[in-house]
Amino acid sequence: MRKLGKRGTRACTRNSIKHFVSCKHSAEKYYLVISIILGLIVLVIALFWIFQEYFGQDVINKETCSQSIILRNTVPEIQLTSGMTITSFKDKFPLKCKNDVLEIDYKNVSRAEKEIADKLVECWYLIGNGNSKIYPSSFWDKWNSFCLACSRIHINPEVRSYYSENSLSFEDAVKLPFVKGTSYDDYLRKQVPVDAFSLRNGFRDNAFSVQESDSNRGELLISKSGIYYPSKYDPNGGDIFVIISSLVKDKDKTNSALFFLQQKDLDKLSMQLISVSWLTDWFGVHSAKLCENWEGIPA
Repeated sequence: MRKLGKRGTRACTRNSIKHFVSCKHSAEKYYLVISIILGLIVLVIALFWIFQEYFGQDVINKETCSQSIILRNTVPEIQLTSGMTITSFKDKFPLKCKNDVLEIDYKNVSRAEKEIADKLVECWYLIGNGNSKIYPSSFWDKWNSFCLACSRIHINPEVRSYYSENSLSFEDAVKLPFVKGTSYDDYLRKQVPVDAFSLRNGFRDNAFSVQESDSNRGELLISKSGIYYPSKYDPNGGDIFVIISSLVKDKDKTNSALFFLQQKDLDKLSMQLISVSWLTDWFGVHSAKLCENWEGIPA
């Protein structure tokens, strides 16, 4: 193809009209291709900016977690007519949940309490408001416990003393209005399919504690076992963790609960929550810890 430009233009004018038209069409195609390429570059840059602006890494992590939970929930389990699980495939698909990190670096008690309460709702919604069956049933017909650290709330050291002096209250946070005059507490206990705070026995100053329970009827007695939530933020207690605990026996007996605690109390999650005896259980009394197994990706 003859190069265009000043010499190419003169060449086109000297030759026949047919050749001139051919040169003109070639130039138009050249400029059209360049325009399309530049347009695509601009479009890619614009889409990249929009994606980064509105679909950041946090959104990607949440969507990845949500999809892994949906997959786990739909994976079948093979059971006998008696209800005993023979094979479960749920644990073959890992939960790709990286716990969300919220940093509070401002001085505003009301705003901080609302953000904490919002995290509770987000975490419970993540597992279908308690309805998702994402953990494998037990082959030996016993209770197993699984925990997922859904969210970690970090209070910047520069504002910790402020929240200590101005009393950042977890108990007040769940009492804040949520929707249509309903508090966060009422919503998570009564407006969702499964009571998120089913294990809660109450609040205690700034300490998380586990109350043990015994049963000889082969069933979990939620009303007698349970946990006490910390009522206030302890500036020396470390980060705040929002955790989902699931006690699983078989596909029809899964009790999920939502709770929060500070880093100083994480060791209490290994405490025994229930002790259960079955008349037909050759192994006698079985103890289940609040968090015997952990899933998810720490952050």
